[in-house]
Amino acid sequence: MKRIIALASLLLLLADGAALANPDYSEMHQAFTNYFVSLDAILNTLPSINSATGTVQVIDAWSKANEKLSVAGEHFAANYPEVYRLPTPPPEFVATFGKVMRVKTDYAAVPAGVGKLVNEFGSVPEVQESLKRFRKSLDKVALLGSPPKK
Repeated sequence: MKRIIALASLLLLLADGAALANPDYSEMHQAFTNYFVSLDAILNTLPSINSATGTVQVIDAWSKANEKLSVAGEHFAANYPEVYRLPTPPPEFVATFGKVMRVKTDYAAVPAGVGKLVNEFGSVPEVQESLKRFRKSLDKVALLGSPPKK
């Protein structure tokens, strides 16, 4: 849930480009598009996973998606810190914002499926290590809606 709030917060902060020094939203738009593509791929892969190795692969894929989104968010924040003072998303982010708001329902099978795999293979050291990487990636995603660090 924290991740959903962080993603939604970032989109809420990406507001009215006319009031800013022409921020380029294309990188963030592409980052969110890539993130959803990654979640779709994970969702499609989950039913066929039946091993610890597959579990590690899917957890690492989700971690990688989180990392890539986080890097894009950090880059955007560094380049356009003024965006964090604005109240609403720009028109070009309306569709993406809607998808972020639906992520919990649209992708409910991802955490459920990964949870099932972790229950089955969670005692395997490689799975435990992938979960550590995943938790770190979640921490980074949670910072997406935060103002840039000074």
